[in-house]
Amino acid sequence: MRAVEAAIARSPDAHLDYVLDEAEAIYTWVVKPAPVVRLVGLVGAPFPTPEGSIPMANPQIPAGFSFTITIEPEDTLGVAVADTLTWTSSDVVAAPVAVDTTTLVGTVKVVSPATAVVVTATDGTNTFTYTFDAVVDAPVTLAATVSVPFKTPAA
Repeated sequence: MRAVEAAIARSPDAHLDYVLDEAEAIYTWVVKPAPVVRLVGLVGAPFPTPEGSIPMANPQIPAGFSFTITIEPEDTLGVAVADTLTWTSSDVVAAPVAVDTTTLVGTVKVVSPATAVVVTATDGTNTFTYTFDAVVDAPVTLAATVSVPFKTPAA
């Protein structure tokens, strides 16, 4: 509201411009054809979280880890809409997807190594895909213990 009040203070007709802009937005919302739905996917970090970090730019998820994909269907105006999704994994053995249809969250459990696994959520019109490599679980840290020096007996 402060922006509107500031605009009115600068120009006596500013409030009219504001009202007309809002009226046009409402008219567009009501009269124009229904906005197209799009799927916005949020990919959660792998868990359990290792001491090191797993880069998400070129995702390589170790076997034994899981991560979530949350789908937020919205229209082109950014308003959340109800939707029904179908989830798939290109490799159901290496990376199966467990789905919560109420929250539209897919949990991917990486079971074994595989290259370019594609997880897809679709509503029949729109599709969200996420591609990653499932890799062998390598140790995140190496621990070593060094003993106190001792004299080696002669052979």
